[in-house]
Amino acid sequence: MFAQAVTQAVRRLRTRELDRCIIGGIDTCVHGTPLADVHALGLLRTEQKPSGFFPGEAAGFVLLERADAARARGARAEALLSASAMAEESFNRFSGGPPQGVALTAVTEACLRETQARPGLVIVNLNGDEFRARDFGTALVRLRGAVLTDDFRQWFPPVSFGETGAATGAAAVCLAVRGFRRDYAGSRAALVLLLGDDEARGAVLVEDLLSSPTQTR
Repeated sequence: MFAQAVTQAVRRLRTRELDRCIIGGIDTCVHGTPLADVHALGLLRTEQKPSGFFPGEAAGFVLLERADAARARGARAEALLSASAMAEESFNRFSGGPPQGVALTAVTEACLRETQARPGLVIVNLNGDEFRARDFGTALVRLRGAVLTDDFRQWFPPVSFGETGAATGAAAVCLAVRGFRRDYAGSRAALVLLLGDDEARGAVLVEDLLSSPTQTR
């Protein structure tokens, strides 16, 4: 999962094992075996099944770099990675357990403990699937007011791009950064929440570097 890759990269950057790291993914669900597989699993939206996702495909990559390494080569930083977190539920979509948003709540709280930023934008990979919607919805009940602001905005990239699988996390971060740079994000911090079909849940918090008080990281 993208959040796990980010967490591992950050650890290696902080220990100075690496100066920079590229993270991302490429995926497609629009043809061939992948499309047949998700159709057989009953995950697609069809005339007979109103809940489910539309297939999509995408490629997305982000460059993570230590601030001192970026300054040394005169690089332009687009945003600040403030925090990332991973957690696992005790069940997956096929084990029959009801989604309760526990792990998603945990990764959100873990990210926000590491920064003073309170994101006014949450980007979630909801794709029309009932399992993910219920997991996110129950997490919102736990989070709203206490952790997230009452008026935060929500973006759901699969609405525009379809289900993009392994590219989802990097693409969501890129959308947030473009929103910062072009001034339509409506917030100077964005929380990316990632719900897997397995037990994994992830979160990544990015901030507009121009407005962040912690630019020196």
